[in-house]
Amino acid sequence: MTTEIKKPETCVKEGPVSTPPALPPREPGTSDKAEETAIPTSSAQPAVSISILDWRSLMTGTKEHASAVQLQDDTPAPAPKHCGNDAKDGTCMRKQQFEDEAARRKHLEVDLGNLQTELKQKEKELQDVRKRWKQAAKELDKTKSSQQRGLHQRTDSEVKDDVAQLRWNIRNLAFGYFGGEYKIGVKAEDLTSKTWQSLLSFLDYRLDMDINLRSGAVRPFIIQALIWDVIDTRIFHNGLWAGPVSSAFVRLIRQIAPAKPEEQSFDAEAWRKFNLWKADTASMIVNSFEATGSIESDRQRLDDRLAKISVDVVRSAGKFSSRDRPHDHDIIRREIHNILRDAVKLDESLNRQAVSFHWQFHRIVPFDGEIMSWIPGVTAEKNSLCLSVAPGLRKRGKSSGDGFESTALILPGEVFPVATREP
Repeated sequence: MTTEIKKPETCVKEGPVSTPPALPPREPGTSDKAEETAIPTSSAQPAVSISILDWRSLMTGTKEHASAVQLQDDTPAPAPKHCGNDAKDGTCMRKQQFEDEAARRKHLEVDLGNLQTELKQKEKELQDVRKRWKQAAKELDKTKSSQQRGLHQRTDSEVKDDVAQLRWNIRNLAFGYFGGEYKIGVKAEDLTSKTWQSLLSFLDYRLDMDINLRSGAVRPFIIQALIWDVIDTRIFHNGLWAGPVSSAFVRLIRQIAPAKPEEQSFDAEAWRKFNLWKADTASMIVNSFEATGSIESDRQRLDDRLAKISVDVVRSAGKFSSRDRPHDHDIIRREIHNILRDAVKLDESLNRQAVSFHWQFHRIVPFDGEIMSWIPGVTAEKNSLCLSVAPGLRKRGKSSGDGFESTALILPGEVFPVATREP
């Protein structure tokens, strides 16, 4: 049995080809098969197939050609073993990859945190925008509502001008008819009328009337305080502008009015709604006079009532006038009548606005520069006791029907230093 010598499938790296030595002549009768030699194989070595030409080259000792022959091994080659450095390098590489991944995740977490913070900030800004938008829409609705209601809206400047004009008229009357001449004395019975007692009781009887009414320089300021007290108690508190329903209107206002601003349970929203209702009601009352055609008769009744008040004032204060003639007293009465009529118009205008107005009548108190001002041309010590010659005016809310959380001083009260006594 012969072994078939095959050319190995492995690539043979060919070197320079050398001419093999000549073989000895073949004996006659020998076939080509005789040249096929069986090459024993060892159990320890893998089987090798080599062509006859390569075998001849090996036999002849051609090292260059034999070294180029690569043996094909059918046994699977064992997996190469890495050296210690390779394992260390692999561990370092995996560790570096882990650290890079951890750093990348940390960076992403920081970015995520920043985005979340920015998102919260944007949400807060959005809430603020929505809040401002709702507030603006609410104010716009209030403005439209007040316009649709036909509320009597006046600016602070217009109100200030009306009050200043009334002050000026009262001051002119006081100085024109009650100043200049010195009075010999004041009797106690001269101050017993309801008109005087209203003022004196409000001042806790601390005003030294004998000294102050004698002086021609001080007396006009006392008369101003007296006229303003009459306006407050008999005009403003009685709602005379409402005509025949004045008493009913005033009683209703007192019954349904919510907690006042100085009270602990004050609610700005409740106060706003109340003043809107009051403004609507006042406007309807005034408009009803024109609708029913009773405006002339109502005006006449008002004039009759004001005339009675004017007479009471002249009877109480006329004796202190520097003009004692009856004709002068008639002039004083007419002037006071006109002043009271202007006060009624002012009171009507203030009640028809969706604003809460508050007159500040001060008692005998030390001077307070935040809410008071001295009469022009008068100087006094800082803590001097003073008399309120003309009240101040403060408001809560706006003519549009909102802003009832805060107040604003429209005009400070006018005061004058006076002689006082213990009550």
